[in-house]
Amino acid sequence: PRGLSTLRDGMGTMADALLRAVREQGEVHFRHTVTRIDRRAGQWHLTFANGAGAKAGHLLLAIPPRAAAALLGPIDPEAAALLGSIVLASNLSVSLAYGPPAVTHDLAASGLVVAPGEPTSGGLRACTFSSSKFGNRAPPGTVLLRAFFRPDATEIGAPDPDWVGRTTQALGKILGISTL
Repeated sequence: PRGLSTLRDGMGTMADALLRAVREQGEVHFRHTVTRIDRRAGQWHLTFANGAGAKAGHLLLAIPPRAAAALLGPIDPEAAALLGSIVLASNLSVSLAYGPPAVTHDLAASGLVVAPGEPTSGGLRACTFSSSKFGNRAPPGTVLLRAFFRPDATEIGAPDPDWVGRTTQALGKILGISTL
């Protein structure tokens, strides 16, 4: 086996293909806040916040689980309860690129995972060595790293330079990064 793989042009290509397939089968409504969903005579009836509406034979809701639970509660209480029980957590990723001399680690792996509660990690949970895993993710001779954090509510709004600093400090110790 080859190990890890991904879509050559990134995961966005999958979302684009799904959108094309859905559009071939019907209408797509973006940026329409749905306030109510009803099922009548074998059709879905949607009411939008602006008072407009739409009918459909099938629905694909691309909304957070709690919002879906609120809409589906009157129609399917069991599905609404399951959706309402989903716990969401914020994730934050930071991508950094370096010239090879700046990283002394050989990066002969797909990445690393940090033990929960590791005091020197600065909250770093994992890092993928994107340029090692996927040959077309970075120009030749460039090291591309993607670090992952799970910030709490007080950290999520920190400015980008703070996250970059936090990432370089945590990865610098682990990977031997000498310069920014």
